[in-house]
Amino acid sequence: MANNGNTATEQGKGGGPKTEASKAIAARNSASHGITSPNPVIPGMETEQDWQAHLDGVRQSLDPRGHLESELADRIALCLWQLKRVTRHTVALTANSIADVEIDYVHGVMITHGIQAVLDAAEGKRHDLPVPTQEELAQTREVRLMPSSRELDKIMRYESHLHRLIVQTLRDLEALQARRLGRPVHLYRSL
Repeated sequence: MANNGNTATEQGKGGGPKTEASKAIAARNSASHGITSPNPVIPGMETEQDWQAHLDGVRQSLDPRGHLESELADRIALCLWQLKRVTRHTVALTANSIADVEIDYVHGVMITHGIQAVLDAAEGKRHDLPVPTQEELAQTREVRLMPSSRELDKIMRYESHLHRLIVQTLRDLEALQARRLGRPVHLYRSL
């Protein structure tokens, strides 16, 4: 079959969404959430109203004038929004780890004594398996209040990255505002 240079997209066959609604959905396909997302709201976890209230509050606090100051204020708002996610992630991670104490205990017994032994104990046919006391469970929960070193490292790197972005962007915004008000602008300021 000869190729006359027309592709399926050029002929109108295939090649992607056709309706405005499907185009809007496809626009979110590459990055629906996270650090590279054009939309800062994660559906089902955050609301557009909460984002808008947060954005409005940051804008009001920073009082930007003009396009560039507004863009910097919006970037600060986005970084602060993402910083809230770090806190929510840490809380969820810790809550899940604490909630899994009993499950992890059962898994340990299964590994040591076998699945059938645990099933027999659950049916009351066996009474020789170790059972942790409430004090032992409480101590294990206390230990799990801190994420693992791997998770903690990841959390701290992300949090530090966001903090640096906020500080740098805030400095840029303050320099623009100082220049707008006729005050001297310091190109470098140490923390």
